[in-house]
Amino acid sequence: MSYDKANQCKNCKGKKIIAEKRTIEVPIEQGAPNEHHVTFTGEGDEIPGAMAGDLVVRLIIEKHPVFERKGADLYMKKKISLYEALTGCSFTIEHLDGTKLQVTTAPGEIISPGTKKQISKKGMAFYKDAMSHGNLYIEFDVEFPKKGEIKNPEGLAKVIFTELLN
Repeated sequence: MSYDKANQCKNCKGKKIIAEKRTIEVPIEQGAPNEHHVTFTGEGDEIPGAMAGDLVVRLIIEKHPVFERKGADLYMKKKISLYEALTGCSFTIEHLDGTKLQVTTAPGEIISPGTKKQISKKGMAFYKDAMSHGNLYIEFDVEFPKKGEIKNPEGLAKVIFTELLN
């Protein structure tokens, strides 16, 4: 097909298509899994004589510095001192939504390295069921004193032994 240059469209310059930039808001459901796809039908590229394609957005979840996600459950590690492991500890966690969560071990509870605590319903929302939540699991890492840091090992042993008997 031929046409006169004077009659050529000023916008597309005779190519019958115009490049256009648009911003599309992508709705992300609570609890959406990693690599979840959101499809926008007919929002992809189009050419004359053919239907527009689909725009497919793939969600990639970034690693968080504190929490690791497995399904709807959240996992985190918490370092505590040997003293805290033997006498108890209390600390605050800032959750993903910004709320503060106070965690306190039971009085007299001794925490061994690798001990895990479960806090029910403090994980992520389940996908397609935002009213239900997974759990938060805290794994404790007990830091032991380094060589030479304990000046009176006999006195420490006596204190620990007395505490364990009570």
